[in-house]
Amino acid sequence: MASLTAITGKFNAPSAAMARSRITPVVVSSMPPSTPARSSPLAPLEASGTSGMKAAFNGVPSLSVLDGWWVEGCIEGVTGWAVGGAEASGGAGDAAALYQKLEEVVLPLFGKVPRGGWIAVMKGAICKNAAYFNSHRMMRRYVTDAYIR
Repeated sequence: MASLTAITGKFNAPSAAMARSRITPVVVSSMPPSTPARSSPLAPLEASGTSGMKAAFNGVPSLSVLDGWWVEGCIEGVTGWAVGGAEASGGAGDAAALYQKLEEVVLPLFGKVPRGGWIAVMKGAICKNAAYFNSHRMMRRYVTDAYIR
């Protein structure tokens, strides 16, 4: 398995030492693909999630709790990954779920050569999320749900 540090050269989480101690680093190519957009709002306090939606246009998979737009946009392993379940989030449970998802699913796929699996998730983020979650949809929803009513 690859560590985020070995792949991107950085990992700014408070528990990075613990994460690195459980994951064996591997050498990867000098030009890694996009890293996932990690978002960890406290459910149900996610505002609109526009940063994750914008990231999808650049082929960046999301790694977030199921809240806001990600409830609709998450297709596990296709557009990104959910952290935890649909229940209210926060605290040590989300942290444990995040590290587990990184260690068991995201980092092995990210560090795997050839990169076909990771590139498929990047394409899924563009095809599924960028095509659906955009300003045209937002304006349609505002007009039909807020202004015309």
